[in-house]
Amino acid sequence: MTQVQQSSDKERAATALRSFAQRFGLRLETQVSFDECPGCVALGFEPYFGSPNGVVIDAIEPPSYEGNHTLKTYAYDREIFYSQVNASQLATYEDNEFIEMFRDWGYFGECPPTWLENQIT
Repeated sequence: MTQVQQSSDKERAATALRSFAQRFGLRLETQVSFDECPGCVALGFEPYFGSPNGVVIDAIEPPSYEGNHTLKTYAYDREIFYSQVNASQLATYEDNEFIEMFRDWGYFGECPPTWLENQIT
């Protein structure tokens, strides 16, 4: 994986994700491309959420709000969970909204983060 530049909404969303990840102990990488997939640029990748193979986070923006079909196919072919997020909305998320998003995706690592563990029933 390689880091790449994104649009300003995507940059703000990546900054928000990166900040949350650092404060909450995630292994999230932001603004990444996958060497095996030309044209596949993801807002983020987190190896312990979404599926046993992680989650690829694809940013969508107006006016089409369409994700990267090549990235989606790449993720599905490798059994990686694929999620689309609105970049401008994600850029303004509060911690509780990030926690909800990651909780919805599910945790697949060995030891869940304490902030998530407290929420497991």
